[in-house]
Amino acid sequence: KSQATEAAFESIRPGLEGRPLLVTLQNGLGNEELLMALTDLEVAHGVSFEAARYDGPGHVHHLVHGEDSWLGPARGKVESIAWLGELMTRSGLPTKVVADPRGAIWGKFIFNSVMNPIGAIVQGVNAARYEVPEMRALIDDMAAECIRVVEALGIRLAFDPMYLVKKTRSGESPLTKHAGSMAQDIEAGRETELEAMTGYVVRKAKELGVPVPVTESVYRMAKGVEYAARAQSAID
Repeated sequence: KSQATEAAFESIRPGLEGRPLLVTLQNGLGNEELLMALTDLEVAHGVSFEAARYDGPGHVHHLVHGEDSWLGPARGKVESIAWLGELMTRSGLPTKVVADPRGAIWGKFIFNSVMNPIGAIVQGVNAARYEVPEMRALIDDMAAECIRVVEALGIRLAFDPMYLVKKTRSGESPLTKHAGSMAQDIEAGRETELEAMTGYVVRKAKELGVPVPVTESVYRMAKGVEYAARAQSAID
């Protein structure tokens, strides 16, 4: 998770030898900047659309293959990480290596900032995000606001952030039971990435003067859901 980036790096620092490549495919923004502030090693960043569930130390259950992963240099040259993209592709994780993956990172960031808090609010029931007309409208309004924030930043998206949602709505992709990592975190009583996702959009929108009333309302509701779940977990 984004909030554990520094601790995760410090845990592996003693074992780093030579000049290894550091890679972050985390959700949220700014993870690569933090790594570059902590070390002078080469850093690659990108996004993955592989959905998984953490079942315990050393055990991750792969749930859904979405689309190709994207990878590019944050510090270093694109040629120096081509081997990693090839390795990931041969391993069953198709990966595009590009010089600047920020358009893809922002594309997934919008998807997560919209769909993750909605998934938490509907208590992890993915069908509610797709089959309830009011939730579909809420998702569309929220996505439009987030895209306006990105446009105000001058970022050019690499793809339509909501195309996976559209594929599911059209029946091109099956409706799965996976409602996002935020719903999983809340169910497990873990801290979510709400602040690094939707919270970031809300704060950036205020900074830019872009109104995002729907996004802000969803952010507030998700904050309440997260608090309630952790409070209940403490009681239990």
